[in-house]
Formats: sequence, structure tokens, C-alpha cells
Amino acid sequence: MITVQKVKQILPISKNIEDSLIFPQINLAEQKYIKPVMGDVLFADIQVKYSAQTLNTIETTLVGMAQISLAYYIVENTLPFLSFQMTEKGVQIQNGVNSQSADAQSQSSNLNYMRNELRNNAEFFSDELRNFLYDNRTSFSLYTAENNDPKLTSSFDCGVCFYPPNENITTRGYFY
Repeated sequence: MITVQKVKQILPISKNIEDSLIFPQINLAEQKYIKPVMGDVLFADIQVKYSAQTLNTIETTLVGMAQISLAYYIVENTLPFLSFQMTEKGVQIQNGVNSQSADAQSQSSNLNYMRNELRNNAEFFSDELRNFLYDNRTSFSLYTAENNDPKLTSSFDCGVCFYPPNENITTRGYFY
């Protein structure tokens, strides 16, 4: 449903990143994140039509929205492999032509920050995709088909959790 070139076009990432690092993440992101939003039946139908280039106008809009979310998920999943490489010497930090042993403290905090930002953007656009499908459910009969089973809730994580009022709950707070 998306190409490596499209990922590089959507997000502000270096065009010099090797396609071979991004490509394996495409199918994973489609299966793990977009398929649950669309449901198995609609997802398979859109995949076939996308490959055959037979999408109608509203399906093209759907794919365009899915591609934005996919791009964020793909880069989030690719990011660790850009920063670190597994070699016979263990995990290495990429450092130009040479590499050095990974310093877990400094690298992991930057990596986690980037991954969280990418994930939040991906989930925002997944929610937009979910809302688009719901608002246009009459145009997507496979979306509402009994055997489709899309996940109608989001896993969006904004880092805040509010507890409902209850005498037994004494803790209210934020979770990161």
C-alpha cells in the first residue's frame, strides 16, 4: 500500500537512507497497524485494488490517509536499525564510516523520544483513518461486513491517564 519512495516523500527523512532498511518494515506496519483499523476483508480488497491500480476515488483517498499513518509507523520501526547495527562484535552505534559500541544511556533516550513522537503521529493519523472509514462506511460495504472485524478503538498514547472518581481509588496521575 506504500513504497519506500513514498515514505521518504511523506516524512522529512534523509533520502540517502538505504531502501533495504526501510523495505522490510512496510509489510510489518501494514499488517500490525493498518489491517486492524480496516479489518481483514477490507484491507485485503484494498491491497488487491492498489496493486492492480483499480482504486476508485474514495478508495484512493483512503489509501492516501493510510499511507501517512504507515509512513510514521514504518520510520518508527526502522529507527533502531538506523541508529544501531548488530554485528559479530555486538550492538554497534552507526558513526559515519566507522562504528563504536553502543552507549545505552544517551542513545536510548534520544531514540525513545524520536520513536514516541513518530508513534504519536502515526496513531493520530490512524485515528483519522478510522474516523474516515466510519464517516464513509456506506461507501465501504466491506468495512461493515460481518466478517470484517475492524478494531474500533485506538491505542493512541498521549501519556496521560485519568481515573474515574471512586472512593476506593486514592491515586490519580500521569503515566509515561
